[in-house]
Amino acid sequence: MPLKDPEKRREYNRNWFRKTGKSKEYYLKNFDYYKKWRASEKGKLIMANGSKKYNCLKRHGITLEEWFQMYQNQNKCCAICGEYMDENKAFIDHDHETGNNRQLLCRFCNTGLGFFKDSIPTLEKAINYLRKHGRN
Repeated sequence: MPLKDPEKRREYNRNWFRKTGKSKEYYLKNFDYYKKWRASEKGKLIMANGSKKYNCLKRHGITLEEWFQMYQNQNKCCAICGEYMDENKAFIDHDHETGNNRQLLCRFCNTGLGFFKDSIPTLEKAINYLRKHGRN
């Protein structure tokens, strides 16, 4: 979370140290560990996206390696529209009834499926509607 205002950055750091119970001295003493962790694949992913991606993976029950494998298998593209996705813009689509993971989607396709409640009949009606009004 890059904070440009130095005062906001200081306040954020103070709150982080209070919340985690770790002191600045602890961090400085273990600086090499944190530097190595930030350079790891897991660290890069978490640092780049906050903990959002990490928590999402925990919620969907797959490892970072499995997520990266899905991402590579899809050529870094959305499974529906085929558009290129940055790592931090690829979302795990899942079946809301079974909880099974499907594939990675861009934000727009994932949100669209969610709004249509994964209903094939409703999606077909939307397609017919668009065709009726001149969209191919």
